[in-house]
Amino acid sequence: MKSYELICYDTDASRIEGKAARVFHPETEQEIMKIVSSSMEDIVPRGSGTNVVGGCVPNNSIVIDMRNMDKVTNFDPAKQTITVEAGITIKELNEKLKKINKEFPIYFKEQSTIGSMIATNCIGDKSLRYGIMKDMIEKIDFINGRGELLNIGKADLSEVCGMEGITGIITKAILRIINLREKSLSLFQSDNLEEVLSIAKKLKIEREVVSLKFYSKKVSLLFGFPEKYHIIVGFDSDKGKIKDKDYEKISNIIKKEYYSLYSNDYIESEDAKLFYDKLKEFITFLEDIDVIYTGDLGSSIINPFFKEKETDKKNKTIEIIKKIGAKKGRYGIGLKRKYLIEPLEKKIIQRIKKRHDPFFKFNRNKLIDFPFTGETKDNISKTSITEKIEKSENSSTQQLDIIKEFHEKDNIEISKKPKPDKKEYDLIRDIMTNKYEDKERKNVS
Repeated sequence: MKSYELICYDTDASRIEGKAARVFHPETEQEIMKIVSSSMEDIVPRGSGTNVVGGCVPNNSIVIDMRNMDKVTNFDPAKQTITVEAGITIKELNEKLKKINKEFPIYFKEQSTIGSMIATNCIGDKSLRYGIMKDMIEKIDFINGRGELLNIGKADLSEVCGMEGITGIITKAILRIINLREKSLSLFQSDNLEEVLSIAKKLKIEREVVSLKFYSKKVSLLFGFPEKYHIIVGFDSDKGKIKDKDYEKISNIIKKEYYSLYSNDYIESEDAKLFYDKLKEFITFLEDIDVIYTGDLGSSIINPFFKEKETDKKNKTIEIIKKIGAKKGRYGIGLKRKYLIEPLEKKIIQRIKKRHDPFFKFNRNKLIDFPFTGETKDNISKTSITEKIEKSENSSTQQLDIIKEFHEKDNIEISKKPKPDKKEYDLIRDIMTNKYEDKERKNVS
């Protein structure tokens, strides 16, 4: 590849500048195994380059572009699973699945590859109902730092899923799919933040609701809505009021929100997942310092946005994110958000990294900082990777359960169903018109 052709691999959507030394476009797992086995350089896996935290920015590295590995290799209708290569995008996958009346419900950026979504353990638009990426995976094939092809089952998915490419290169995955469903939306708007959060909390436990997209007043105005708080309530059914062409119109606003904000000079963002009862505090802080934001109230995620010269606002926002104990949200850690990794979590990641990539080949200094030791194949024990995993005092899955406690506590809190007052009942009834109309018809009959 010529030097000018390498330039497009020097950065990703984060706009952090790096340097690609060489780029490979493999079409088979055997090609990747050969590259990994024969090199001791930093190796950066890459999909479509949509990562906004520098997750695939090279540092004089080998870049492995996975987009040629974009095939569907198996479909099991009995198990409702599909086997895909890592380079296929979510848009391409769902276009293929639509032909057989199926879909993969973890929606993210259309150009995101399945491999990158696994690497970041993606929180999709509909994670309120369908969970995060790991919840929809049966198995993963990946190539570790020794150049070995491993097949990872559910018990060990955390060794790869969410590790942002530091343990190896994902090549293939078996995913769970669902039947294609009718889709609709409803809009809820209010001038009152407490009312918005209260209504959203109640909507989270309604089975028909699959997503709760949230826009601040200023973002709402930018997107053509009235200057009020807006919740766009998503349904995988006909329970919402907005359908067909109107549904597509609103859906396109959601799909293009990041690019719309970017075109208005909001080129920096943060990504915080909070306990639900901390949302009001964080949102109030953002409004006090005049920061615009979007959110996913289904997953308790808020994304503040900043213009290039708003460094002071951004730094203040990062400090409050640290103070209130937020976790990473939708976009991963990469180079930009290492401050979200706690000491215990860092130790767990280090242990997993050393087991799968003892030569420190993959994505150096992404997710957490690793001092490169200069270890080689000759001075590291040749004990097989599987033996090392078996000898571990505790499985990484058990260790990562400590981290999951954050999410579980929030879900327990939400599951305590609150009793809506009459005003809130009427608002929810209005949002979910068809549901309550059905109930009333049954009562009349």
